[in-house]
Amino acid sequence: MWLRRQNVRHQVPGQPRLSILGPLEARLMQADVMILGALNETVWPPMPETGPWLSRPMREKLGMSQPERQIGQAAHDFVQAAAAPEVYLTRAKKVDGAPSVPARWLRRMETFAGKLPRQKGDALIGWWQSLDRSAEAVSPATAPQPRPPKAARPKQLSVTQIETLLHNPYEIYARKILNLRALDGVDAPPNATHRGIFLHALMEKFIAGGHHQADNASAAFLTLARDEEALHGGGAALMQFWQARLQALALWLADYENDRAAHIAASHVEVSGHLQLGDITVTAKADRIDRLKNGAYEIIDYKSGQPPSQKAVTRHLAPQLTLEAAILRDGGFSEAGDNISGHIATLTYLRLSGRTPAAEAKRFTSNDALIDGALDMVRRLMETYDDAAQAYPVHIRPRPRFGANNLTDLPFDHLARCPEWKEEDEA
Repeated sequence: MWLRRQNVRHQVPGQPRLSILGPLEARLMQADVMILGALNETVWPPMPETGPWLSRPMREKLGMSQPERQIGQAAHDFVQAAAAPEVYLTRAKKVDGAPSVPARWLRRMETFAGKLPRQKGDALIGWWQSLDRSAEAVSPATAPQPRPPKAARPKQLSVTQIETLLHNPYEIYARKILNLRALDGVDAPPNATHRGIFLHALMEKFIAGGHHQADNASAAFLTLARDEEALHGGGAALMQFWQARLQALALWLADYENDRAAHIAASHVEVSGHLQLGDITVTAKADRIDRLKNGAYEIIDYKSGQPPSQKAVTRHLAPQLTLEAAILRDGGFSEAGDNISGHIATLTYLRLSGRTPAAEAKRFTSNDALIDGALDMVRRLMETYDDAAQAYPVHIRPRPRFGANNLTDLPFDHLARCPEWKEEDEA
């Protein structure tokens, strides 16, 4: 009679090769294939519950374990089960129609895996296993060394492209010879490049319209910024994120322009120019050229990132403004049909960060020796790359670039397959 009152679960005959077990029953089991299900928070691991009767201090006094111990046990069960030869990790994205939260160990694994695409996981694992089983020694990839024919090599470079050729010739190969352009991702948030374009356009209108000479220059700058917002993709996001910085920048620029106003005779913005060096044409588009009242010129370049150092300028590793000075000295800049030429007194990088300080003017004294040295460097550089045997290597002088976290974030580095050979070179 007593046995009749008990519920006894009968073992239903099923597939002998399949077992459906809970974490507790599966702890000491080994199987060829493990399918872990319900990997959601509150299920695996379960939600810790203290119960309605005993508080945490009471449990501690009684020598009972804390509820969080269940999470540790669940993690131990997961590690043991996930160590099977073949594992499938599954979960329900919705529970009772509501979105679910993946288990913390799933999120941890995704963090360590980085951007590994799930749909290509099997193929990648197959490649790795074939490499491990290969009878031949596998040699790592080497850095690319493209050597295009002489006829395909560029005969016209801008001053910024010459600077790129000094540091990363492969980028010039991709841009000028392969005619490739780096595209932004779909719906990508505004980045450092967008911010630089926005600030350059804003400064052009601020100076060209004479707003920098107005009594309320800071208010005029902010008004132009709001007008410029509608003309740029992501402009609204930039304005929202940069509102405080733009206000600080407006005040700084108003003081900066007021202090310089007595020394400036005329300002030219976004002026195009060129210089012929044999069969090589060097082009430039100066952000701003100021003619001072003493007859000399000051060339200004706007930077949203860090300007180059004095050492980089004097060693011609950052020759942008020096080459613009060479073009100006040669009369290569023109505006409305009038040539702009004369003595260049100062080269200025104007960093527009909006931080503390909101901006910073970094000035370099210009002279003929500095300009002639830059021109000699360009002649030697172009002569080197005019040889069909000269390769276009990758990052011969690595330099940080504003807005990039590492070298593989830079344009065309995925094309050069940098991660495949860079670690080997550093080993």
